[in-house]
Amino acid sequence: MAKRFDAVYSENNMGFGEGRVIHTIRLLESCPVQSLVILEEPETSLHENAQYEFAKYLMDVSFRRGHQILFSSHASAMIRALPAEGRKMLSRGKDEVKIYDRLSSIHLRNALTEGNEGHLIVCVEDVFAQSLLREITRQKRPDLLRRIKVLPFGDAIAVKGG
Repeated sequence: MAKRFDAVYSENNMGFGEGRVIHTIRLLESCPVQSLVILEEPETSLHENAQYEFAKYLMDVSFRRGHQILFSSHASAMIRALPAEGRKMLSRGKDEVKIYDRLSSIHLRNALTEGNEGHLIVCVEDVFAQSLLREITRQKRPDLLRRIKVLPFGDAIAVKGG
């Protein structure tokens, strides 16, 4: 039960995600100091801001109580809340699992929305700029060609709307 402004709020009033978070918080606050905790998709049934704040709480409780908390997530908000050193991405290949370390939240979001071959999206002014950037990329960083989408966005008049 929680009380606020003379109102009582119980699990009967909560959505599934809220109830799950309250249960998880109780466990994290009462389990032995320096516990190893593994959570699978703790963002389930939470709105984006609650996901972000919950990830911040997980970091706070890990520092306060000395816990090591590992969680899997597809939620951009939770990933964004973590410092780069707290992010890892696992990618399963045919014969191996690759581990990518310290990725930006933008890179991870793109990888999660595009699958294992996630693309970084670059918007350019027109088709000429698209061709030019692709050629420069081909010459300087050919490894990026598979990971980048260059999209012609339009000139300044098109962007302004006419």
